[in-house]
Amino acid sequence: MAQAEKIRNIALIGHSSCGKTSLAEALLYAAGATTRKGDPAEGTSVLDFEDEEREKRLTINSATAFLNWRDHLIHLVDLPGYLDFLGEMACGLMPVEAACVCVDPAAGVKVTTRKAWGMIADNKLPCMVVLTKVDQEPEKIEEVVRDIQEMLGNECVLAAHYDGERVVPLLAGGPDDMRTKFVEKIVESDEELMEKYLGGEEVSEEELLGALKKALMRREIVPIFPTSAKTDAGVAELLDFVVQALPNALQPPPKKVKKGDEEVAL
Repeated sequence: MAQAEKIRNIALIGHSSCGKTSLAEALLYAAGATTRKGDPAEGTSVLDFEDEEREKRLTINSATAFLNWRDHLIHLVDLPGYLDFLGEMACGLMPVEAACVCVDPAAGVKVTTRKAWGMIADNKLPCMVVLTKVDQEPEKIEEVVRDIQEMLGNECVLAAHYDGERVVPLLAGGPDDMRTKFVEKIVESDEELMEKYLGGEEVSEEELLGALKKALMRREIVPIFPTSAKTDAGVAELLDFVVQALPNALQPPPKKVKKGDEEVAL
């Protein structure tokens, strides 16, 4: 049994047809949890298990799956994307410590995306934005990143670069200008690192990752990560990022409920 520090409980949420279930299938396949990559469009997804879901080619109910990656256990909660199922989406956010907001660059930020964003904020969940289907229209990535920052907030920042074939995490490399923006966003969240960075001292990848994890927990940084379920670009890199940066099962967000007119912590 995995230790709680090595467990990640993650919700996949976003607008309809943005590729949430396809991404989940790619993650499961990459980790060896399934022997083939299911396709929701063909009715072969292990997550769309109801007859109606397979027939209509859409997610109606929340579905869960798990995988093992680098000695960590990752639980995925795949949530429906239609506004008709907002209640199901809200319930699916309750048992997780973090969320991945999935956005199709061709479609951009939609009404359901903003609804999901509001639910995540209400639950004080650390989160990241996952760009799906980046192989289809890679030229849209820059535009959708701007839209995400304008509509969801400047805390959103690109954390990896898609070069047309593969995805390179910016902590490890990538174009200098993109990496600089990401590094500066991280050091801005940590006073000691900021002084070190402005003083011209080298800031290690380990220091940056430590500061990023804290900023994620405080919801001061929302990494944007490009992926393609079709080509598997960014899939393994996303799994690495999940285990490295997202909170574990012992780091739940604060939960409060109403007791009369007073808010009390659970």
